Amino acid sequence: RLDTTLKDSHDMKVFGMGTLASMASRERYLRFTHAMYGVYSTMEEELDRCSVVLPTPPPNNNNNNNDNASTNTAIAHFWNRHSEILRRADKLKSDILDISPQETLSLSSEYSTATEEYRNALRDAGTKDREDGGGRLLGHAYTRYLADLMGGQV
Repeated sequence: RLDTTLKDSHDMKVFGMGTLASMASRERYLRFTHAMYGVYSTMEEELDRCSVVLPTPPPNNNNNNNDNASTNTAIAHFWNRHSEILRRADKLKSDILDISPQETLSLSSEYSTATEEYRNALRDAGTKDREDGGGRLLGHAYTRYLADLMGGQV
């Protein structure tokens, strides 16, 4: 059902044309890859932060603060099992530097408004997931790793 929903609500020709346009010149490819580096590096940092296994408090600890709360188990289960094969940020960084070694200083340069808004949304999702144990980042991970990289087909 999800496959049908994606096919019916997304014009893959438009998506494909956008992808091709990003490869039309070295400048466009660098801009696209830099934006993807910003997205993936931010998402992977948040997934890492949500997957850290924190110590649990001793059984008779009367301290009611949340400093020793355990990790987000759904995110940790996914990310600790698959992060090694899924990580893209370092690969994108390597692509950028292979094509344009002078880009070393601009890897942390300004992103477009849309990219920065998405990076902020990823940070917000990570913060909320750490606060309430939610799985917002899993939706982003699905979109980036499965939909972007594999066309939603597994």
